[in-house]
Amino acid sequence: MRIVRFALFLIICAIFQLQFSGVVRAADYCGSGETPQFRFGFAHLKSLLGPTMGEPLECEHGNPENGDTLQQTTTGLSFYRKSTNTPTFTDGWTHWAWTANGLVTWTGASIDPPGSATPTEGSGEGAKAPAAGPPEPGPVATTMDRFLGETSQPSVPARRYAAEIVSIGETRYIQMQPLLADVSYVASLQAWGANTWRVIVHYETDSDGNILWSRLPQLETAIVTARTNGLAVLLNATNFHDEFSGGTTAENRANLYAQRQAAALDLARFAERLNIEYFSPINEAEGILDNEAYGDGYGSPPVQERVGAAVNPRGEPSLTSRVGEISTLFESMAPHLRSVYSGRLVAHFGTSHPDYRVPSYDYIGITLDHYKLDPGTFRTVVGANLDHVAAAARASGTKWMVEETYFFWSEVADPGQTGNRPNERKAGEIGEWEDADEVAQLRDLQDDYFRISLEEYAARAGGSGYDAGGWLMPGIEISGSPAETVLQEFFAGR
Repeated sequence: MRIVRFALFLIICAIFQLQFSGVVRAADYCGSGETPQFRFGFAHLKSLLGPTMGEPLECEHGNPENGDTLQQTTTGLSFYRKSTNTPTFTDGWTHWAWTANGLVTWTGASIDPPGSATPTEGSGEGAKAPAAGPPEPGPVATTMDRFLGETSQPSVPARRYAAEIVSIGETRYIQMQPLLADVSYVASLQAWGANTWRVIVHYETDSDGNILWSRLPQLETAIVTARTNGLAVLLNATNFHDEFSGGTTAENRANLYAQRQAAALDLARFAERLNIEYFSPINEAEGILDNEAYGDGYGSPPVQERVGAAVNPRGEPSLTSRVGEISTLFESMAPHLRSVYSGRLVAHFGTSHPDYRVPSYDYIGITLDHYKLDPGTFRTVVGANLDHVAAAARASGTKWMVEETYFFWSEVADPGQTGNRPNERKAGEIGEWEDADEVAQLRDLQDDYFRISLEEYAARAGGSGYDAGGWLMPGIEISGSPAETVLQEFFAGR
């Protein structure tokens, strides 16, 4: 508990550009003859919180960037938000603020009161400070809490681990359910080597930042069916929409990380309940930081030359910065994930790079994309991608895998396409914005993309998994296609 709170306190200190050494000189920021004491709003908070707020270690001082004022104490940090006229104190996890509604409290990494912050008992003069509870990173309530608390534990088999993960990836679990329930169909997959179903689960958030999961009963039914009929499961959490851009880059990152960790812990508890073999906390994780709101230079410029970018990813400073940052986040999340989930952890990244360092994970996984390249250029790019993930895995002391292939022929498969809803598309449908000739060409090349990537995968030692992503997804539709024949012939012969 103390470690978690101290870590969050360091994040908050970083947000306010403080240096925390554990010992602060009493005269810090004080004028001649002045001694540290609480004044104005901080003095009022002290009268409400008492020993919880501790004693001042320095004099109150300003942040010249925004006019806020700060003051470290023996138990945490007090700060005054000028823009909202709000004095606040935090011990690193629990926060208290004096607002128009009286004294409110909340927990987590957010430095400002969320809409869900509630007035404490007896708010006002003499209000009693609430007791600080155990740290539970992230929002205070989620639909997962209700689901796990109100439904009974299903019967599921023990975990099954294969020496090599061969997965069919399909996010649309309601559409997958009939196939997973068909014992003969599952047996036909297993006959050529498929042993795992990879499913990405999307969540939303409400106005207070709480995590919202939809259709959990249907998801659980599909997963229990898959596992009962002999398939392992790789579960992946994602959110395509939420971004944080209203504060400093450090504040935005802190809010992003708090949300992503809360969602990951939610889904990890769900994975543990169902004995799921593999869990990936954030889908294509480095991509969530591809935005100037999270750090100067974090946003990627348009890739002008795909081969050069793939062969030398260190030549893109923005990507290299994100790789270091996301590796640190993954390592900080790992102990929390391990505390609720006992299966194998996969660190999934969308862009390959040799500098990922995630020794706390069992696998490093990457996504392979064809980028609409010709076969020869595609082979060069894929070979470089696999070399880089293998190097990162060696340096991390872990295994590597192709966690996702994205070999689409129509952009209706892309949830990031403006106005596009992949789950509402039908098989064979293409986007109204697309060129039909290009779509036909990409469809014809799909089996070549799989064949080439499998050849490059086989040519490198240590590969521990390969995925066929978009099994039923409109715009990819591997099932029953020439690409499935390529997969069958490759894995049946291994």
